[in-house]
Amino acid sequence: PGRGDYSPASDSPLIDTGQATLAAAGSLAFNGEPRACDGNDDGTIRRDIGAYEFRADPNDDCNYPETSIDPSYGGGAYGSNYVEIPITSSEPDSSFRCSVDGGPESSCSEAGPNGISGLFKSTGLKDGTFVLSARAVDKFGNVDQTPSTVRFTLYNGTGTTGPPIPNGPTGPTGPVTDTTAPIVLGLKYPKKTRSVRVKVRFRANESGVRFTCRLNKGKTRKCRSPWKVPKLKPGWNQIAIRATDAAGNRSKVVKRTIRRVAAGK
Repeated sequence: PGRGDYSPASDSPLIDTGQATLAAAGSLAFNGEPRACDGNDDGTIRRDIGAYEFRADPNDDCNYPETSIDPSYGGGAYGSNYVEIPITSSEPDSSFRCSVDGGPESSCSEAGPNGISGLFKSTGLKDGTFVLSARAVDKFGNVDQTPSTVRFTLYNGTGTTGPPIPNGPTGPTGPVTDTTAPIVLGLKYPKKTRSVRVKVRFRANESGVRFTCRLNKGKTRKCRSPWKVPKLKPGWNQIAIRATDAAGNRSKVVKRTIRRVAAGK
């Protein structure tokens, strides 16, 4: 205190216990550091309490990587119990974690000519439809908080009846069944706004998906991202979004609230 230095020590209880919402892009702490960084090496970016910000790695860029799965594998069906699905990151030299059907994560990193790359291998899976979830971990340890997902089907000598997977082959005794519902992902919206109309962005874990949207108790209508929401009423408003894939499987309705406040509040 005598030197006017109130930056937290590495074991300070102030680290990563501030507001969970990310600061606006370009925001800086009093010491010139980015306003939110991973200070305790858990892979999550969060503000510290106070005016200063502590970085566990002094070189950390304090940004999450974005994970992508090759979209051509979305909804694919493979006449084998083995498939390899490429995964990429927005940041070089990232490592990757994968899980199937919400199970435990395991490494799906591969050494590539341009650094580390991701490759999921379906070793050990039997016939069926599966959802692969993957997320990148950048070289500083920041872990993507919005995993990328894709659905795929394996069959080996068996076929079932039901809606075929779009653009996928049929099994030996009939079309491969698509019974897996899509998932609404990447929902971005203002939790609080002074605007009468706002835009909401979203996506799904597979291609060829149709969306429907609704505001409060209004009519459910077809929509696509970015969805320009009808006029918000003062106070709390509820948006609802649902995805339907080409086989007719419907996702759960994803609901969020937006609060419209008067100017100056």
